[in-house]
Amino acid sequence: MIAGEWWRRLCNLWHRDRATADLEDEMRLHLALRAERLTAQGLSADDAASAAHRRFGNRAIQQEHSRDAWGWRPVDALIADVRYAIRRLAQRPAFTASVVIVLALGIGATTAMFSAVDAAMLRPLPFPRADRLLRLHDIHFPFDMTYMAHRRPAPTPNVAHPVSIGELRDMHDAFSSVGAYAAGTLDLGDPRSPQQLRIGLVTPDLLGTLDVTPIRGRLFTDREGAPAGPPVAMLSYQLWQDQYGGGDVLGQAIRLGGQAYTVVGVMPRDFSFPEESAAWIPLVLPMSPDVSVPLGGSMPSEVIARVAPGVSVAGATTRLLRQWRLDFTNGAPATKDIEATLAQVRAHDIEPLQRDLVGTHHASLLMLLGLTGMLLMLAAVNAASLMLSDAPRRRREVAIREVLGATRARVIRQLLIESLLLALGAGLVGVAIAPVSFSLLRTLLPTELTGLATMRLDDRVLGVSLLVTVIVGVAAGVAPAFRSTSPRLAEAVKSGGRSATGSDAARLRRLLLGVELTLTVVLLIGAGLFLHALERLTAMDRGVDAAHVGTLEIALPLKPTPREIFDTLSSLAAMGDIWGIKAQWPRIDAILSRLRDTPGITAVAAVSDIPFSAGTGARALIDLGIDGAPPPPPGTRQLVREHMVKGDYFRALGIPIIAGRGFPATEDTAAPVAVISQAVAEQYWPGQNPIGRTFHMGVASGPPQTIVGVAANVSERGLDDDTLPQVYVSMRQTPVVGIVVRGSLAPAALLSTMQRAVHDVDPAQAVHHLRTLDDVVRGTTASQRANAALIAIFAALALTLATLGTYAVIANAASHRRRELGIRVALGATGSNIMRLLVNEMAVVGPISVAIGLVAGWMLSRVVAAMLFDIHPHDLTTFVVVPLVDLLSATVATLIPARRATRVNPADVMRAE
Repeated sequence: MIAGEWWRRLCNLWHRDRATADLEDEMRLHLALRAERLTAQGLSADDAASAAHRRFGNRAIQQEHSRDAWGWRPVDALIADVRYAIRRLAQRPAFTASVVIVLALGIGATTAMFSAVDAAMLRPLPFPRADRLLRLHDIHFPFDMTYMAHRRPAPTPNVAHPVSIGELRDMHDAFSSVGAYAAGTLDLGDPRSPQQLRIGLVTPDLLGTLDVTPIRGRLFTDREGAPAGPPVAMLSYQLWQDQYGGGDVLGQAIRLGGQAYTVVGVMPRDFSFPEESAAWIPLVLPMSPDVSVPLGGSMPSEVIARVAPGVSVAGATTRLLRQWRLDFTNGAPATKDIEATLAQVRAHDIEPLQRDLVGTHHASLLMLLGLTGMLLMLAAVNAASLMLSDAPRRRREVAIREVLGATRARVIRQLLIESLLLALGAGLVGVAIAPVSFSLLRTLLPTELTGLATMRLDDRVLGVSLLVTVIVGVAAGVAPAFRSTSPRLAEAVKSGGRSATGSDAARLRRLLLGVELTLTVVLLIGAGLFLHALERLTAMDRGVDAAHVGTLEIALPLKPTPREIFDTLSSLAAMGDIWGIKAQWPRIDAILSRLRDTPGITAVAAVSDIPFSAGTGARALIDLGIDGAPPPPPGTRQLVREHMVKGDYFRALGIPIIAGRGFPATEDTAAPVAVISQAVAEQYWPGQNPIGRTFHMGVASGPPQTIVGVAANVSERGLDDDTLPQVYVSMRQTPVVGIVVRGSLAPAALLSTMQRAVHDVDPAQAVHHLRTLDDVVRGTTASQRANAALIAIFAALALTLATLGTYAVIANAASHRRRELGIRVALGATGSNIMRLLVNEMAVVGPISVAIGLVAGWMLSRVVAAMLFDIHPHDLTTFVVVPLVDLLSATVATLIPARRATRVNPADVMRAE
């Protein structure tokens, strides 16, 4: 058919009322002209009109033929089916609502979960040609030794990964550009609203590597990324709007961390890499102490490289590994250990940017998506069971339609349209409720994707939701549609629609119920494993008493700057105040003193980093050198986690002192004394008293630390973070200070008191991460809690659906066997006989389904073994409790309708006959 004809038919369909009126006019004109000719031949007007109508034929049939020629009949039939389906569903609101709610739960959960997976794994990063970006770890960065060359030896490249950023930049045959970055924090110097900003430290070539350009101003220049370059900054779109009203900020000075920076650009609205940065400053190479100020004392080692044009990602990786091998071996043949190290480097340190940002979260996301698919399947099965149970009520209607000439295909199409309308209604409800879960699902996304991966209901997610809706609608409706169009029409008509439930229909219902119970067992096993693992994780002895403890962090202004400090250093002893912290101690002491004098507060301390926190403090890993002990073997490191404290720290956190003493609030903690954890004492002085022993941390020629106490171990580990031995020393060299306070005040009052104490001392001081230690500890298990919560929700929904499905099957069986049951009662059957008869519906289905579910759960539990904390994937408690819970719910759902069926009155049944 030519395009013009299709267009004409489409126009006629769109203007069908006008086309119908034109057809009527044309028919009347045709009849009038024929009658006029007959009148001219001598017939009377009435006889001419009658003869014209006889010659023309049936007008209704002619109109139908014309509509067929216009191509309207299939459309008319479809519209008629839709209208009929809408009327049928509107006449049964309870049934319609039940199916819509059941399907909406599955579709909504699938939509929400897919939006999370799409944001993290499927949707490309918002960078041009993002698939050609690689992220490299543990790259050696050069350090500017002009400040320290006469005081300590130059640092050597990382022993495990000696490739430097300079070598990467020289690999023009592999990479077109290379940039480095780190994420940190600085306080924005605004007396009206002091606040902490997420800061991205980037080399001038990083933004060019990502191919991102500012919407105002320019990128950093090479001169601004060199030592002694001018201090400049770029603002995020959100900060530009919120803090500066979207005005002209280019060339203006802002204060970050107490230093002035000139604004040179504003980044696009959707750019906030890394980690939702609000501003960017240059990452200066070679690095100097200034770099670590916003990073809390740590140093960056992350690099993003763009693969050169004409080079494949695999080719660039091979070129990089060749350079790694050369640096490892210095041209000598590679040993097995070096080859093993290179294999580990390839597996863990050279990854496409998006895959690397997702990290280990991809397994949990895919696992949750799979469980969501199970819930969707269970919802579809439950909806099919509901529609199948409704099929006998429509048997007479369907039989009469087929007897009157409707083909079986037409009836099946009608029933499938009803199923699709139910699914579309459920899809609308599911899409509407999906965003409710976004806040929970965001905790599943990697922190590094924050600001890059945004969960939203875009066209991709809505398209998948529509596809899922159609598939579910067809899947849920196909079995009931075929069951409702049984070819045995005469029996259905003769019986008045009271035909008994056929054995094949009963078997189909039991099969669907068995699938529901099996899927429910699998979901319950997953929920049981994750909840048990979460319970073990949260019940783990952390070594602190987190109740009634408040925490906050403040970033101290550094005067003079780190560069000026190094310029004026005259001896290594001055390294104890590398950040100029001693100049800030009066402010810290004033805050601690004000808090200490507040009624209801029992212990106050300052610390370099809040335990269990992923904040901005200096979570330093330090080499430990034991005085009098032989040095460790070459290439090995004795790492401990260093905490710098000031005040009554151990009492504030409830950490027991096993031997010796802690740091009293009145002691000058600048003295070179230390408290070690019990793990350090057992590792280095087993069976001995470590009090009075000395050790060095980091710089071997620095002042020795004298041990004055041994504290209980503090476990900061989560699911995949092993605890290191801990050493507590006097506060020094940290630009970020955490304050911990123990008191009897209510949590809200305690936190308010802490914030007020800081602002009483310095109203312009920004306070961040103000929260209780309980909240901090809970944050370490946020991802595990989200996983467990989602799986528990899925399992609860599955158990509810399976229970309702069981109830519906037994109630439906009792309804369709009501006549039989009435006769049995009339013949002397007791209530227990009737209950036993109906319970037999579940006597085989329930145990078999639970057994299959246990086997499937046993096999699938191995997939999630790595996500479980401190429990075996075949946890006996879970695999015993789950089948009992499932069987108990099925038993209750069976007994309720069975017991109701025992109250059938034979007289009522006979009267109905």
